[in-house]
Amino acid sequence: MIAGLSFVSPLSAQIAFFNLGSALQVPTGVSNNGIVVGTGGITPGNATNARAYRWSEATGAVSLGTLPGDAQSRAVGISADGSVIAGWSSPNSTVSSPVYRPFVWNSSTGMTDLGLPAGKNTALPSAISGDGSTVVGRGNITDDFHPEADAFKWTSSGGYELMGNFGHPSGNARGYSAATAVSHDGSVVAGLATTPTGWTIFRSTPGGGMEDLGITGSQNRVTGMSGDGSTLIGLGFSRWTESGGLAPLSNAYSDYYGLAMSPRGITFDGSIIVGGDDYDPLNAFSRPRHEGFIWTEESGPVAFTAVVAQNYGLGSLLSGWQYLNPLAISEDGRFITGVGLYFGDVQTWVLDRGLNPPPILKPDGPPLPETPIPEFSSFGAMGALVLLGLIAVRKRRWSRA
Repeated sequence: MIAGLSFVSPLSAQIAFFNLGSALQVPTGVSNNGIVVGTGGITPGNATNARAYRWSEATGAVSLGTLPGDAQSRAVGISADGSVIAGWSSPNSTVSSPVYRPFVWNSSTGMTDLGLPAGKNTALPSAISGDGSTVVGRGNITDDFHPEADAFKWTSSGGYELMGNFGHPSGNARGYSAATAVSHDGSVVAGLATTPTGWTIFRSTPGGGMEDLGITGSQNRVTGMSGDGSTLIGLGFSRWTESGGLAPLSNAYSDYYGLAMSPRGITFDGSIIVGGDDYDPLNAFSRPRHEGFIWTEESGPVAFTAVVAQNYGLGSLLSGWQYLNPLAISEDGRFITGVGLYFGDVQTWVLDRGLNPPPILKPDGPPLPETPIPEFSSFGAMGALVLLGLIAVRKRRWSRA
């Protein structure tokens, strides 16, 4: 498959799969018109030359550069219409206390430096609202011995607002909070914060202020929010809704994968969730290891490759791909982007589901996807036999369930 070439499904002239190659290595967002943003230029274990990237079918992958004098940049998200991109730029990448400078980008002005919140000397953005008006993240005082942070909300009309926290745990001199998700209009923000007894998830709304949701534990990070602000995802392979509180996406998936699998993207109305491995491209040995998933209320989590192959009729076009991991979905649910192994190399892809995609079907077989057997040459004969035996045992366990 050639990078940038689309393949059209026989089911619909609108359903297509694009291989973006390896220029844009870590996709972090996709707009309703199919523009993908993320980071490229990374060599294993070294982010010195990392750059924020933007991909479209018309232009391919294009670097956004850095703020003046900086060494690297990252893109963290894109507005729903594809016009505004948020990210950070940094003059350094190897020191113990790096400096991050948030930016927004558009095609007419390029990168605009947002400056820093009052009293902070570094700020790390995490997400941008669907309307492009609001960027959220955390602002820090760079001090390795007394780490602290305040969640921030930056708006194009009012600049920075520091959101505070719920206090600091015993033994810590300072509290901590980080905003990691924001609604389409920027009015609802969520993230992680400290309390006197540990960590919790917060959600901030115009009428209710910063609310402690009582979801404890530092592993329960928020990885996304529906555009209407009513649903949060992440939370140890769970979702939280205003009406139902916290519930696992699937007990079977959670028990099997544990923290190795995480929800990453959600549509405006919360009806579709995608996710995959906690893949880290800065680690030379990190590669997608498991099959990613797509979730609806009706289907539960379904192996993503199975959906692409069977629901969308692209099975014959996925030769050479393994472990497709969706990392972001557009607000309207049409476009999904992620990474996978293409003939053993980590590559980025985007799926166009078309205007009227078929529903996600609940699989008839086991509740969990089978882990594909690695290339035989990667293992000795004995290792391969042992792996086959484990898969057989797993199948018997499913059949008794």
